Amino acid sequence: MSSPAPHSHPNSRMSPRIVWWLNAVAIALFWAAYLAIQVPIPGVNEPHYLCKAKHFWQPGYCPGDFFLDSSDTHFVFYLTFGWLTQFFSLATVAFLGRAIAVTLLATGWTSLSRRVTSVSWAPFGSAAMFLGLTSWQNFSGEWIVGGLESKVIAYGCLFFSWSLMFDGRWKSSAVLMGTAISFHPVVAGWGLIATCLGMGFLKLRDKGSFVSPSPTEFGLAFVTTLICSLPGLIPALLTLMKPVKRMELADQLQVFRRLGHHLNPAQFSLAAYLVYGGLLVLWVCLVWWQGGFQKASEETSSRLNGAHRFWLAIVLGSVIVTCGGLVVGWANYAIADPGLTQFLTKLMKFYPFRLVDVLLPFSVALLLIDFTQVDRRPVLWRSAVVGLLSVASAATALMLVMPSRNVDGYTESKTESWIDICRWIDQHLPEDALVLAPRSSVTFRWYSSRAAYVTFKDCPQDAAGILEWNRRLNLYQEWASRSFRNDRLYDDRELAELARLTGATHLLASLMGPFEREPIHHNEYYRIYKLPDVEK
Repeated sequence: MSSPAPHSHPNSRMSPRIVWWLNAVAIALFWAAYLAIQVPIPGVNEPHYLCKAKHFWQPGYCPGDFFLDSSDTHFVFYLTFGWLTQFFSLATVAFLGRAIAVTLLATGWTSLSRRVTSVSWAPFGSAAMFLGLTSWQNFSGEWIVGGLESKVIAYGCLFFSWSLMFDGRWKSSAVLMGTAISFHPVVAGWGLIATCLGMGFLKLRDKGSFVSPSPTEFGLAFVTTLICSLPGLIPALLTLMKPVKRMELADQLQVFRRLGHHLNPAQFSLAAYLVYGGLLVLWVCLVWWQGGFQKASEETSSRLNGAHRFWLAIVLGSVIVTCGGLVVGWANYAIADPGLTQFLTKLMKFYPFRLVDVLLPFSVALLLIDFTQVDRRPVLWRSAVVGLLSVASAATALMLVMPSRNVDGYTESKTESWIDICRWIDQHLPEDALVLAPRSSVTFRWYSSRAAYVTFKDCPQDAAGILEWNRRLNLYQEWASRSFRNDRLYDDRELAELARLTGATHLLASLMGPFEREPIHHNEYYRIYKLPDVEK
């Protein structure tokens, strides 16, 4: 995608196109530096996505791994990035994918920012403030700068789609909106809903033709969005529609056990509510101060351009979605009717909080930067204060010691032992080995290229897969507790039982033990055991 047609920005002496590219490059470099410092490869979700993408193109990779064999919900991501795994290592694919994703995000962010504000440094300043705040605290755990996965591509396409929409370029915007939905139906689906809510609000406020495509334009945009979304939307819908017994249990496991930190508002921290509640109050105050939602008859007194008011309406749409999610989430605890709570739990599966996690701080940052101007001319003290806030935010993002620096959560010496034992497994175990890895591990497949029986992180997204994931976790936990409780030793008879129950060929242990048999290999922290051969 090329840079946008130049817009008039009277407070900049440079060409608008040059300013656009300077901001985009600065954001990309800043976010790349953040990734290098805070999210070394592999990031928290890169093993989840890229191992699945490799298996999509190479079914012989980690054969027998039930997570990798589960439904390919993110079909478009696997299709577009998975082929790279046939030519490069997973780490190299992550690096290349990050470069693509950061470039798309940075240019999309710049395109949107330059359309809603005339302040030349707004794209980079808002990117710095956004990353500083969200690195310190977010609401439901959503992020956009944290590695390669499908939602990052979706957000980049969304930003471009909205920026084109603000110019009334409905068909081009629809292509990108549909592409975003295809990469991540949930993220971009909420983006589309927030857009429709925002357009409806502005229509009621009589904002005129700016947000009102003609019936023909609207129809073409709708059809275009639908067609472009189908490659990703169809696999996602098929996953949701697969019939399975005990569907209500699968929903509960997904919402309350596996993804409660994203989906269940009762599990969000008090700090999350306070920070985002404060952000919302600040957003409302800044919108009121700037006259963002004045009626058409009062529009001349608004300090914001039409594109910015459209953007604020979309952000308002995301706030409405989040408020709906909070009502649904908390109502689940107040309602005794099992049928209704089951329905509410099903609604909670769709991540209603993730969009506001991104759009609210983004919007507040742009409003603060717009606040530095009066009559489109900078006010020195305001510019200095907001500029310093941007610098402090950038420093915060780069200097915080974040959990993403070590996705497995191990000490430095234990991380070295972990990688060492996984590489030994890669070099010495049969390619069809099935390993009982530590359930909390994130990067086992990444380093060992062997199938894992189950890990907590890698939960399938189809109901049958979620139930099987839960069964495997419980089975392993119950076996471990029962076998140790008997005589505080894992003997060969108990290991044979484990092999029969799971079909696993090997067990990788750290704290678990002692075992009757000797490990086939060990290092400072880990031991790998060959399980007894049993009839399958």
